Amino acid sequence: MISRENNKNNLFRVKSKNGVLRCLKAGMDINMCNSKGQTALFTCNVPEAIQAMIDADIDIHHLDNDGNNALFYAQNVETVELLVSNGINVNHRNKSGTLAIQHIDVSPGLVKYLIKAGLDIHTKDSYGNSFLFIPFEGYVYDALIEAGCDINHKNISGQTAFDHWQSENNSIVGKYTHWESKNDNYMRFLIRNIHLTNSSKIVFKNITFKSIELLSLLIKQKNEFEISDKCIITPTNADAKKLILQLKKLTDISHVWFYISSTYLLTHYAGRLLRKVRISGEILLG
Repeated sequence: MISRENNKNNLFRVKSKNGVLRCLKAGMDINMCNSKGQTALFTCNVPEAIQAMIDADIDIHHLDNDGNNALFYAQNVETVELLVSNGINVNHRNKSGTLAIQHIDVSPGLVKYLIKAGLDIHTKDSYGNSFLFIPFEGYVYDALIEAGCDINHKNISGQTAFDHWQSENNSIVGKYTHWESKNDNYMRFLIRNIHLTNSSKIVFKNITFKSIELLSLLIKQKNEFEISDKCIITPTNADAKKLILQLKKLTDISHVWFYISSTYLLTHYAGRLLRKVRISGEILLG
């Protein structure tokens, strides 16, 4: 006799239609939950097994302990499409207020599919942030703009998405390379779509090499911009020198104090002393 616990484990490990059918034949409740409040639909990413669960009347709208539906855990396009085509709510927010699109790996094509399936691209979170404030691969932003997202939208703090990605809180979270990837993804998108921005001044609070490219474009098009008095740059000494030299060729930076984090002026890095960095006509990186 197979124990109920073994049956439960089998149900949460199934990778085929026949595996689901065997569990059902053994008397398992298709809507049984694990300790996280998840049904087997949350842990399975095999389309034929998922379809078998749906055919067996698994609750596609079930939420786990965190308020997520199964779409939050989809690991491939086929799973997303199967869940969506069977009526899962693409606009559901969990207890933290996030959407499934913020948890799954999305491409421009998948975003277009979700929009066609009813994803509300005009929705905002409790801070007034639109989808453009979410870290995506660059061309996902293009798909959102094409569908009607407003590149000039401001959240309740008065920030545009560009301001958000330039903000100090984003610049110092996690590894620098991780932030630069997120920030530069949006920067690349903005370079492609600069013609859609309004006449508001663009303020640079963080500088990467991609920022230099955007800055060059703004100068060429005579767009208004500003380099903040306090500016965060990449943390390596060699990159800092190169970056500041390139920036100096484009615009006046005599007023700027450069930092490698919110609190560290470019005086210490990698355990050795650098000469004090106040940019006033000379590059004083030691």
